[in-house]
Amino acid sequence: MSLKTLIVRSLTGLIFVILMIASILVHPLAFAILMLFVVAVGTYEALRIVVRADKRNLWVSIGIVFSILTYVGLSIGIFLPEMSEMKYLVLLNLPLLFIVAMYQNHTRAISNISKILMSILYLAVPMALLNHINNIEFRAVSNGVFLLSIFIIIWVYDSGAYLTGISFGKHRLFERLSPKKSWEGFFGGVLFALAAGIYLNMRFEFMSNIEALFFIILIIVSATYGDLSESLIKRVYKVKDSGKILPGHGGILDRFDSIFFASIFIFIYLKLINLI
Repeated sequence: MSLKTLIVRSLTGLIFVILMIASILVHPLAFAILMLFVVAVGTYEALRIVVRADKRNLWVSIGIVFSILTYVGLSIGIFLPEMSEMKYLVLLNLPLLFIVAMYQNHTRAISNISKILMSILYLAVPMALLNHINNIEFRAVSNGVFLLSIFIIIWVYDSGAYLTGISFGKHRLFERLSPKKSWEGFFGGVLFALAAGIYLNMRFEFMSNIEALFFIILIIVSATYGDLSESLIKRVYKVKDSGKILPGHGGILDRFDSIFFASIFIFIYLKLINLI
């Protein structure tokens, strides 16, 4: 990696982290708006890859619209409780997509419907769940601190895995999908993330120590599979990066892949321990 590339990558990463932290701590609506942007751009990137379309392709536009509507429908009840029933409108995705397809003369309509539904489940639903996670109330801390703690655990895990991997990595974690990831990096990242997560839980008392331990491990494992899932998509469609919106990092999917699976598992876990 050249010095110029390293500087660009570092600056982009710093701006990204500052923007994320600011949106989380300023107001839940600020974070929700930022995630709306992530859903729109991420869906565009995903469909450009799997539909193999140019930017004028109608199916890409249709997918973005349906993803945005799904995200808004699942999130709006948090900010406007009187509109919480709108979440059930997401059930209309399947019939409406078929109705739209009936008016399109396209031999791959069914395939594209499937890919749009995949993008909705892959992006819109997980990002909407983050808003529900951010809506949890704790006795001692504001909502944003809990969500920020989740991102910190993931960032620390990623950084710890990278540093440990480049220093000691010899045994490949999943070479077919991600040749650079190693078991040494994984366990190094786990140790860093456990330390960060345990400290944050001791500092803010989100949950019991045992619950927190399982919670941190769940975040780490699900984030790893989320990362590998995007690697699978890129390997199948033979692309290096999902996009170019983040210089030095690639696209939105490249930066948020860890959270896509993690948010689903986190939401379910928090439901099981009655925090949501």
